[in-house]
Amino acid sequence: MKRLMAIGAAAALASGAAAQDAVQWRVEDGGNGHWYGLLPLCLNLDAFPSNPDCGTVGVQGALDIAGQRSAFLITIHSQAEHDFAHSMVASRYPYYQGFRVLTGGIRTADGYAWRNGERFTFSIFSGSAPVNPVGSPVIFGCGPNNTWCPTLSTGCWMTYPESFTDKYHVAILEWSADCNSDGLVDFGQIRAGELADANANNIPDCCEAGVDCDPCLADISGNGTVDGVDLAAVLNSWGNAPTGKSNADVNADGVVDGADLAEVLNAWGACP
Repeated sequence: MKRLMAIGAAAALASGAAAQDAVQWRVEDGGNGHWYGLLPLCLNLDAFPSNPDCGTVGVQGALDIAGQRSAFLITIHSQAEHDFAHSMVASRYPYYQGFRVLTGGIRTADGYAWRNGERFTFSIFSGSAPVNPVGSPVIFGCGPNNTWCPTLSTGCWMTYPESFTDKYHVAILEWSADCNSDGLVDFGQIRAGELADANANNIPDCCEAGVDCDPCLADISGNGTVDGVDLAAVLNSWGNAPTGKSNADVNADGVVDGADLAEVLNAWGACP
């Protein structure tokens, strides 16, 4: 019972830390705009860095925390994304060598899959790594001194039996949801204060309520008022087929036309 209570407490603390310390892989840096957070699985990971093989939250615990935070365990689709994930762990834990980092991958009867349903199109499995049973999670974390990954400084992948619950060190959570389809990840907008999240579940309140997340879509210029500047933006873009508010496609239907003009005229005046 004491161990279960300790794991529960660690899970609660870890879930908050993962969201608070999250970083964005920015599009301007060659990334996908998603946000990533580290989730320590060892209860004493920070207190005892010389002994990283400590008791853990475990794989199911990591999945539960991800669900609670409206995230998923990281999916990796390129070498660049793998390197970004590796750099997160290495910068947070200087004693990273040998860590086993839990991802959202899992071995299936047909090969491998991402738990969230995304296509498994990239991998860097080590040819000398053991092949573990179906259901084994995919991890990374081996370094240049590891016998089955001797050459890649950022590590390679292998499967690790879920039963080895005392051998997972850290998981990476990933946020990519865009419930209001504005091209920006909700998690980042909540952190920036752009979208309200009263219950702190990383889902915008507007999306949960089923209402428009931007009550003043017709304010194309962003000056707080729907006026002649916005009208001119629509007229100047007339007939174009852009995406997004910045291109005067106010109703986001893929074309600037009379419907967008009507949106501007109907919302004329100060934004609510």
